[in-house]
Amino acid sequence: MTSTHAAHVFLHGFWRSGSTWLWSKFRHRPEVLALYEPFNEGLAHPHVIVDVEAESWSSNHPELAAPYFDEYRTIPRDASRPWTYRESLALDLYFDDDAHGPSEAWIARLLEAAEVREQRAALGFCRSLARLPALRRAFPEAHHLWLLRDPLQTFASMWHQHRRGNAYFLAMLGLIAQLHAERPPLGHAIAALGPIDLDESPAAPAAFEVRFERAGRWVAQRTATECLVLFLAVFRESASARHLGATDGIVLDELLDPVVRRRVERGLAQRLGLPIDLSDVRLPTHALDDLTIDLGAFRDLAERVFQTSDLAQARDLEELQAAAAELLRTRF
Repeated sequence: MTSTHAAHVFLHGFWRSGSTWLWSKFRHRPEVLALYEPFNEGLAHPHVIVDVEAESWSSNHPELAAPYFDEYRTIPRDASRPWTYRESLALDLYFDDDAHGPSEAWIARLLEAAEVREQRAALGFCRSLARLPALRRAFPEAHHLWLLRDPLQTFASMWHQHRRGNAYFLAMLGLIAQLHAERPPLGHAIAALGPIDLDESPAAPAAFEVRFERAGRWVAQRTATECLVLFLAVFRESASARHLGATDGIVLDELLDPVVRRRVERGLAQRLGLPIDLSDVRLPTHALDDLTIDLGAFRDLAERVFQTSDLAQARDLEELQAAAAELLRTRF
């Protein structure tokens, strides 16, 4: 695409961070093909996932006009244009740094589908933060934007889902840590909390459903304090400064300030050529005291997992919240 304003849009978020809300802003625009979670493991079985709706679970997502993955129905699948998604894109390649590897090939397939329709794509990711440098190299003309919110509130949302019987988000964190235990913070977390027995080999990885079931059992035996340490290990490794780099970014919490919100709206309009109204931003919050975090146990675990991090020095939840959010500043 030759026009800067007509370039594709990559929205890089994290689970329970508000990325669905921002992505939905692009969905109603006729010039945009808005595709949800391009690395979601369910896309290995698109005939199943395309019917999943926000109302089918306690998502707390904005009202959506169609199922999350509805737009994937329109992407041609035939011998000349095969469905190139592979399940390993979800977690095994979570830290993929190859600008010309499987992640790039799949995304290029989606962008091509938009261009054939003379549309620009808006891709709403939640598994791409650690792949952001590679995706920027692979698609330098695209507009890349990360969206995050206060880490402890993000974790609180995941823990709230877990308490209501939905272990998906914490199980995904556990799987990321187990599958990438060669990365020190994640390996330290697995060593401190105990491994997830996936009963697989590199040559014969288990199917996602099997991995998820085993990770869910593992999460059920972990305390809120242990899950918080796991979350912070994965979050900080995903949203590290080396990954976010100089990419424009939005901290959802800061949009409550009208001055920041108007500045971001102006920045989006200038960069994307699209007016984006952010005035309906809402931040469901959870009382941190309800997490029942044992700060003494947390400091002991944090010392083992993060070692020199100031997370291990937090004396109360407010200090912990400030330390966890140190990377996050809206950049526009």
